[in-house]
Amino acid sequence: MGISSLGQEARALTRAVTTTVHDAPTAGTGFAKLRDAAGMVRVRDAAGRVTNGMPSDPLWHQKTPIYQVYTRTFADGLGTGTGNFKGLTDKLDHLQYMRQKAVWISPHNPSGGKDMGYDITDYNKVSRAFGSRPELVDPVAAAKLPPAELAAYDASLMKDFEGFVDAAHDRGIRVVTEMVMNHTSNKHQWFLDDAAKAAGIVKHQGREAAQKWALTKGDEGPMYVWDFTRTKAEGMPDKWSDVRVIFNDLEEGNWAYDDTAKGWYWHRFFSEQPDLNWDNPRVGTEMKRVVDFWMDKGVDGIRFDAVPYLHQGTREAHGMTYYGENMTATHDVIKDFRRHIDTKYADRITLGEANMDAKATREYFGHGDESNALFDFPTMPRVYEGLLARDKAPILAAQETAKGIPENAAWWRFLRNHDELTLEKVSPETREALWKTFTEGDAARGISADPEARINLGMRVRMADAVGHDDNPALKRKAMEALFSLHYSQSGTPILYNGDEIGQGAIRGKNLVDRERVRNTMQWDASAHHGFSSGNHVSEPIQDAAEGAQLVNVAAQKADPNSLMNRTRDMLLARETSVALQSGATETAVQTSAKELLAFERSTPGERIISMVNLSPERTRSTLDVQVPEGWKVERLHGSRDFDVSKGVPSSVELDPYEYQWLRLTPPEAATTATVGGLPSARGASSAAGLALAGAGV
Repeated sequence: MGISSLGQEARALTRAVTTTVHDAPTAGTGFAKLRDAAGMVRVRDAAGRVTNGMPSDPLWHQKTPIYQVYTRTFADGLGTGTGNFKGLTDKLDHLQYMRQKAVWISPHNPSGGKDMGYDITDYNKVSRAFGSRPELVDPVAAAKLPPAELAAYDASLMKDFEGFVDAAHDRGIRVVTEMVMNHTSNKHQWFLDDAAKAAGIVKHQGREAAQKWALTKGDEGPMYVWDFTRTKAEGMPDKWSDVRVIFNDLEEGNWAYDDTAKGWYWHRFFSEQPDLNWDNPRVGTEMKRVVDFWMDKGVDGIRFDAVPYLHQGTREAHGMTYYGENMTATHDVIKDFRRHIDTKYADRITLGEANMDAKATREYFGHGDESNALFDFPTMPRVYEGLLARDKAPILAAQETAKGIPENAAWWRFLRNHDELTLEKVSPETREALWKTFTEGDAARGISADPEARINLGMRVRMADAVGHDDNPALKRKAMEALFSLHYSQSGTPILYNGDEIGQGAIRGKNLVDRERVRNTMQWDASAHHGFSSGNHVSEPIQDAAEGAQLVNVAAQKADPNSLMNRTRDMLLARETSVALQSGATETAVQTSAKELLAFERSTPGERIISMVNLSPERTRSTLDVQVPEGWKVERLHGSRDFDVSKGVPSSVELDPYEYQWLRLTPPEAATTATVGGLPSARGASSAAGLALAGAGV
């Protein structure tokens, strides 16, 4: 594969800006040249920190469009029936076409097979499911191979991963991977060792001695959270009984019994996922080694999964009582890891997953010394609430709640992802109403009944399902465009979940377990298996052609300039020309007389952007209160149709169903630096390397 012009420019800029970086690749040779014999990338910057050769930009996480890939269901480049890094590498051109500057991938480590990769058995390897012989995931099958052959196979999988990272970097695309900090699989060697040790203590010293060991805080304590106060017959311990059960549809409680250990272990998710004991310093030491391993493999960021649950206990904060969540010691762990990464590595980030109420979620930024970025869980459900109610109020309220984060931090915003659409933090009344709307159907909104939609405290729906209009494809398409227009014009770093750009829906009617129905295979073209795999059999959740899946695919939409995919790409192209849209400037609500018309402004010194979207499937008339100083230029930056601004911003508008418009206002003496390099870094700070990387065309 030839090196892209973007990759050449990125590396040239690295040399220009970070002059002390050693062994930077010569233009045209590719990022693979940076790897040592062990496959590690350990280039040093002027401060002696490890870089991966990407252009220096410590705030890239504040403005970079992110593409989320569920690796197992994205693309199969080996014909095995499951997605893999060969397929992902082959499809990087699609990410480039869609103007995505970073990719966040789902867990790629070996797992116990329970939670689609989130039950890890080995943090430093690539899952054998991603190779040419996925049957070797089975330990029995793997044991039949000579050790040397198995080791060679594992090494080839790591080479595939390294090749993917290098190919992404060649295109100027950064890579964010997953790290599950809260738990492992119960098949992980750490857990097996803990259980064996516990069994020995119980057998030779008794249950009281085992309980004493369970409560040991130092290195001699367990790697997991145990309790031996009750036998299996006596049932779950009473300890931490106030802690909510997250998977309340699937698990009876947060304790599970291990027959080997003869004791109970704590788990916040599936019972096959025991929680690590962060009171044991060995856990932190081992996890830092994991972070270092993948950072040295060249990744740009790591998502810390399920961070609020690292420590147990009770905490009073924000007028609330938190049971088993958001402990002060948990924040200390995140700060410690942030210091470790910032000291050792340059321009790398941690992304925190903290699905809490708004006040608790914001805590995971710390004072700019915890997570570099957090998922904006508080805003996401409000978007659908506002759309279905045809009312701007929930969205504007969420935008206000999101303000005031540290200067070096960022919200990563998503419309949908690989999990359920969480409704944990909306009001109980709103949750019940949404559940009823989707499970029973709502003819007025064009939502067909989907009895399988509800799960835990959320819904197993994709974006295309959540906007309604199942009976009117044209309106459904317009509604999705309207949401994308909001997504790419509001503040925060926007995430696009693979398949949403073409309007894929969840798989219905197959009784798929857990969240598999929203983790369905990507639909690339109209060939067999929708182009996902050339193999005879697909082992991942795939939509039946009879259910209409053949009607949405990448190839068809790429060929249609007016498709949802190309209209979304147009938004991203327009966003690249705007300083304000890629800054940290937050929203100021624009007054409108119609509740259906959402309008807000984002401003930097040389540019004001007015974004407006009609949240209704009907034409909407409204006043629009935008004051334009004399001499300012008004132009249409982007929109769903032509919009007359020849006389400035109109004081009243009439918008088509789900119409959206972005207007750009510039002063007579617009700052000459406003468009230098095409893009700003966030909140006024600039980085020449970051500007050139983000602004390079593909």
